[in-house]
Order: sequence, then C-alpha cells, then structure tokens
Amino acid sequence: MHFLPFKRVEYVFLLLVALYMGLSAVAAYTHGLGDRFSPLMYLEKCAIMTGGLALIYMFYACFRILWIMISVRPQKLARYIWDDWRKGPLNTERLIRAIPVFIGFVFFFSAFTSMKEMIPGLNPFTWDHEFAALDKLLHFGVDPWRILAPFFHFPIITYALNINYNVWLVAVFVALYWQLFSKAHPVERMQFFFAFVLVWAINGTLLATIFSSAGPCFFERLTGSDYYAPLMAQLNEANKIYKIFAVDTQNLVWNAAAKNQSMVGGGISAMPSIHVSTTLLFWLLAREIKNKHEWMFIAFFVLILLGSVYLAWHYAVDGYLAIITTFAIWHISGWMVRKLMKQPPSVIA
Repeated sequence: MHFLPFKRVEYVFLLLVALYMGLSAVAAYTHGLGDRFSPLMYLEKCAIMTGGLALIYMFYACFRILWIMISVRPQKLARYIWDDWRKGPLNTERLIRAIPVFIGFVFFFSAFTSMKEMIPGLNPFTWDHEFAALDKLLHFGVDPWRILAPFFHFPIITYALNINYNVWLVAVFVALYWQLFSKAHPVERMQFFFAFVLVWAINGTLLATIFSSAGPCFFERLTGSDYYAPLMAQLNEANKIYKIFAVDTQNLVWNAAAKNQSMVGGGISAMPSIHVSTTLLFWLLAREIKNKHEWMFIAFFVLILLGSVYLAWHYAVDGYLAIITTFAIWHISGWMVRKLMKQPPSVIA
C-alpha cells in the first residue's frame, strides 16, 4: 500500500532526483567541496515564487467568479462556484500529481546550482581556446558573433535581445508550473519532467564538468587573451545607452566565483548551454501536445540561441551540442515514461 496515491512514474521521477542529489553529494565530499553543497538553496525562492503565482491565480479566480456571476448567472451560484473550483485549483488529483514533482524540483535546483559552482574545483576550465577555435572553424573562418553583429549591434536591438534572454528564468518557472498542474496530457507532462531533469543533470552537470569552460564573456579574465574584447566592447557601449543586464550579471557571477561565494543562479559554465536546452524542451513539448502557439516557442528558442552567442555567454558550439543532446534526451525520456505508464509510443510528424 502506498503512503500517497502517487503513480509509479512519479516514484521513478523522485528516485531520479534522489540519484542526482546523491551522486552530487558524493562528488562534492570526495573532492573536499562538501561545504559548497547546499540542497536547500532554492527552498525560500521556490516558496516565494509559488506564493506569487498563487496570488496571481487568486486574482484570476476572483475575475472568474465575477464572470460566472455576470455571464453564466447560475441558479445556485455558490454550488456552481464550488464545483468550478473543484475542477480547477482544488482538484484533488491535480494537487496530488503536483506534489512529488514540486518537492523533487525544490531539491534538484539547489543541488544543480551547488554542482555548477563546484565545476572549476572538479575540473578547471581548460576548453575555452578549443571551443573558440571550433566556433571559427565551423563558421567558415568567421567568429559567430561577428556574423550576428550587423543585425544586433544596435543598442536597442541588443537591449531587446537581453530582455528576452532574462525572460528565460521566468519562462522556466512558468513552464514548470504549467505542467505541474496540467491534467490535459499526462504522458507528455511526465516526459517533459523526466527530460528536464536529465537535461540539467547530463548537459548542465556531467558534460559541463567534462568540457569545463567559462565562455566568451570570461575569456580574457580566464586566459589573458583579448580575443573577445571587440564583442565585450560592443556590449559595454550598448550598456551606456540601455541597461544590458548581461554585463553586470557577468561581473557579479565572476566576482562571486572568484571569492568562492554561493549565490542563487551562480556558477560559471558554458558548454553545453542550458538556456538553449530548456527552450528547445519547451518547443518539443509544445509540438508534442500540438499547442496552437508553437510558433512562439520556436521564436523564443531561436532568440535564446542567438542571444547566448551575441551576449557573450556561450560559444555557438555550446548551443549546437545542447540541441543534439536535448533531442536525444527528449526521445529517451518519452520511451521511459511510456514504459512506466504503459502507453503506446508517440509518433511525431
């Protein structure tokens, strides 16, 4: 008998999170970095984000009640509103399905950031020269950011690109909460959650540690070479006109890393790009469930890919590898979830 009526796939999801945390803790303590491992780093942030979203939903619920009163006008108003809420925010199955995944992510994000901050201690940054050279080789002898510069060097365009890049964090939480409380596509929902955890674990921790690199924005501080100085100069010039948040954030992250200080969203890692991986996951989910706004997910993914390069956070190859691995992880996750839920395989045109 189960303590809570979770499904097998949800227990496996929690096991996956627990495995990641266990391996992360072992890696931290065996390398003398146990004091950097903080499995509850995001507890307060998740509580604040949840409270904020709950408040927004309450406003929506109030407007919905007004709509029922004005447009529907049922004979038994209180009964109708109660039934409406039982189908929505007070739906027992919806809440039970959300609990295990939510708990898993509170611990997972904390462990992930801890691991990201420990990457230089596990494997010092050694790949930046190679990735910079590979970028140039794959783009016919031209640095990718130079290809983008004619389109994005205008300060207002750089600013807009940076705003879109910053929206990514909000988009991550919105996507998670959207699927947390969704009942429409249970198989695709769990496929998304499995893929999400595996992408962050494999791309953001395993591959990021193996191919330890800092990115173009830190290239000069790390190597002493001014190879990316022209790109950084363009960003700093644009920052004098419009607030290019990437410039200040990069300085903040570097200073925290140099002092071995933990911070929410901290840590330096370029290869592969988690921004690109996650936005591709959003698109794959939208395509899988045939969302009518799929074009918006595509546009967001493309702009994040371009922004990761022009804002100097990533080499272009960081995004390319992220795309390849994320596609593979998405399909493997789908196979795993369908096995656990005993569903037929999905066919995507």
